[in-house]
Amino acid sequence: MKTISIVYVRVCFYIVAFAIFFTGSVPSGSTLYAGVSVGGSIETENEFQFNGGDLQRNLNTLSITFEYATDKYHLLASPELAVSGLVNMFDASGLQDIEQVSPYSLQLKEAYVDVYEFLIPAMDVRIGKQIVVWGTGDRINPTTNLCPLDLSNLFDFGERLGIDAVSANLYLGVFNITAIYSPLFTPALLAENFEEMAGISLGQNTLELPDQALGESSQLGLRLNWQMFNYDFSASYYYGRYSIPAINKITLNLLGWVESSESFFPRVQVAGLDCSGSISDIGIWGEAGYFIPEDYTTDAYLGQNPVSEQSSSPYFRYVIGADYTFGSGVYTNFQFIHGFDHETGKDQLNDYIITRTEKSFFSDKLKVMPFTVVFSVHEWSSISDSYGFAYIPEVEFHPVDNLEFDIGSYIIHGKGNSLFANLKNNDALFCNVKVQF
Repeated sequence: MKTISIVYVRVCFYIVAFAIFFTGSVPSGSTLYAGVSVGGSIETENEFQFNGGDLQRNLNTLSITFEYATDKYHLLASPELAVSGLVNMFDASGLQDIEQVSPYSLQLKEAYVDVYEFLIPAMDVRIGKQIVVWGTGDRINPTTNLCPLDLSNLFDFGERLGIDAVSANLYLGVFNITAIYSPLFTPALLAENFEEMAGISLGQNTLELPDQALGESSQLGLRLNWQMFNYDFSASYYYGRYSIPAINKITLNLLGWVESSESFFPRVQVAGLDCSGSISDIGIWGEAGYFIPEDYTTDAYLGQNPVSEQSSSPYFRYVIGADYTFGSGVYTNFQFIHGFDHETGKDQLNDYIITRTEKSFFSDKLKVMPFTVVFSVHEWSSISDSYGFAYIPEVEFHPVDNLEFDIGSYIIHGKGNSLFANLKNNDALFCNVKVQF
């Protein structure tokens, strides 16, 4: 019965999609019923490996957003259906299961109510599932820790999953105070090749989740925003857990390979500070988070004998960036990043330099991004043995409004145990199509 009900919902989503695009009965931003507006998108994402031409990613996503608003409150619900064309089964019995023949997921990305002037005129409240992004960095935000990471597609970095929370905003002149409380813990969504990406081996892993009790699964965020000298500033504090698990025990076999491991989600506190503004026509931003993990050790065992131990310790992650648009219309963006989203320990942090250049033609119908480059270094003193490199040329084409074709490639190289060195055999061509309504 469970499978039938899920399939029924899936069919309903397709019916809505066909009604929207082939009957034209629901144009973009239109009202469905009693003031409820609808919008969304249909997108297909495809990646082909250069080595052999294998299709390594096929994801077809239907996203719909329903909204209703008055002077006193605002409602939003955003369900998403994702269907993969890649079949992953190990025996013929899987042919009897629609979830294996046509893998899919149905999730509610966000669903919340905003209440304006709650209790007092200077306070708004949001209740429900919400995505919270703090900081000024371009898609890399060390101060964004309330919402777990979505690392299902590494190169679509900066994506987050929604959390069930209550948030309040208090407006006091030039100051804005935000407080967020979430009673439930949600772990990150990791890529299938996360072990390869992170350069680790887990063997047979045992994962310990926090107890679903308020004292164990709750998280809290506080933020103060203000303006000064035409710059935006904010200071923040987070108390919760890492959304990516940490390893606290590894068992090795006689050959030194990882036989088994144990992992959990450590508590962490993060004090953050960020700012953004401009110098002349150059946009600038900076963001930093000071991470204080709970005291734990990672123990390695050979049989029953401990052979090494590594302790947790506080560390900084930060982002510094700038962008500028030249008179010719060429836009360029630069960021220096110390510590990527998936790096959650002092010894794991790498430095990244990301540059992107783009130019639009034909009234923005064609956008060319020929120089998107990511360069990473683990040890600057031995850069030749610990570097990574990704070159991502890309072209966007908008033949009509709300229709986008996106074609590009990932060319990856590196040496040592770094992110791109671990993925250097994953060069790929990608082709995405997205329709918005």
